Amino acid sequence: MLLVAQNLTKEYLIEKSIFSLQTIKVKAVNGINFGLEKESVLGIIGETGSGKTTLAKLIAKLITPSSGQIKYSFCDIRKSIQIIFQNPYNSLNPRLKIKTILKEPFIIHKICSRSEIPARINDLLKKTKLNDTCLDKYPEQFSGGQRQRIAIARALAVQPQILICDEPTSSLDLSIQAQILNLFVCLKNELKLCYVFISHNLEVISFIADKVLILYKGVDIEKGTKEQVFKNPLHPYTKILLSKDLILQNSNLNQTEEENILNGCPFYNQCRYRMKRCFEMPQELQPEDQHYVKCHLYQR
Repeated sequence: MLLVAQNLTKEYLIEKSIFSLQTIKVKAVNGINFGLEKESVLGIIGETGSGKTTLAKLIAKLITPSSGQIKYSFCDIRKSIQIIFQNPYNSLNPRLKIKTILKEPFIIHKICSRSEIPARINDLLKKTKLNDTCLDKYPEQFSGGQRQRIAIARALAVQPQILICDEPTSSLDLSIQAQILNLFVCLKNELKLCYVFISHNLEVISFIADKVLILYKGVDIEKGTKEQVFKNPLHPYTKILLSKDLILQNSNLNQTEEENILNGCPFYNQCRYRMKRCFEMPQELQPEDQHYVKCHLYQR
């Protein structure tokens, strides 16, 4: 395993209102467990506010967990984990030429001598299907797909073991999305990379992932191999994601339910199968090999 996350939780203190000094605790990530194997792709699916980006920052050690831990099999996390951001228009410094952008990682991390840098940069351009004529240009002179290739090249400069891809194709046209996804597949096979691929697009995750983790309001409600999750979804929320026939039930809770559900299943209000035991957070269960779910429906 490259890394193992154990009961990972991240809490934030939020003010109730601008007129009140009272604060409440919000768990952006709540008790998540998973492992990353070498040369694997973990697809993380969740809607806006599900905790996907917070989880990515925790993996990259950009923020520290409130509780729980991540155990790494390597020491230099800054080099071993790199992030590809969603918007290629914001991830590159517009004041720097591409040759400077690609040169910086080699200098900062002291990867090689300065005389070796041009050859290393040319190798990155070949890997990401870029022409060397781009080196004397600025980011604004490129399309979104080209900028994303440049961002990928920059991330590869430090020879990472894990690439965290945070919605890297969502701002691109469909045809360009396909090209970038195929590039990710080629780079994974060539460089033996591991990806954490975050997306709300089920087709993207189905194409690139080996294993899938479903997030809902910070909870890893289901995870397993791609085939298990997509062909045999267990959690009611996962079934809704994968089926056009199922509709979310949005019920109004009475005061007692609102008080009791604070520490219970986050999907309670919209679940058609809810019951009293859902006032408690369900434990992680394993109905089949490598397939895990947090739902009281599967408790014996």
